[in-house]
Amino acid sequence: MLVNREYLVNRESVIEKVENFFDASVGDELVIYNDDKGSFLGLNEIGSEIFAILDGPTKIADLILKLSSRFDVDQAELEADVLEFINELKEYELIRIIEP
Repeated sequence: MLVNREYLVNRESVIEKVENFFDASVGDELVIYNDDKGSFLGLNEIGSEIFAILDGPTKIADLILKLSSRFDVDQAELEADVLEFINELKEYELIRIIEP
C-alpha cells in the first residue's frame, strides 16, 4: 500500500552526492559514513546500486528510468520507493538538491 508522503524532491529534481563521505562494502551492504554529520547509513543491494548511479548531477526521472529497465516492478511503486530513498539520503546529508 502506497502512503502519500511529502518529499523534498520530485521526478524533476536534480540531485548529486556530497563530497564528504566514506563508503565501504560489508557483505552485500554498502556502509556510508558522513564525515560532516558523523553518521552511518547502511544500504542494501538496491540502495547501493542507486547510490552508485548518482555519479554526478542526476535527474530523478532519469534515475527511475534506469532502474525500471533493470527491475521488473510496478512503475508507481518504484517511483515512490526511489523518492522515499532519496529523501532518506537527504536526511543523512549524503546528497544535495541542485534543482528542486
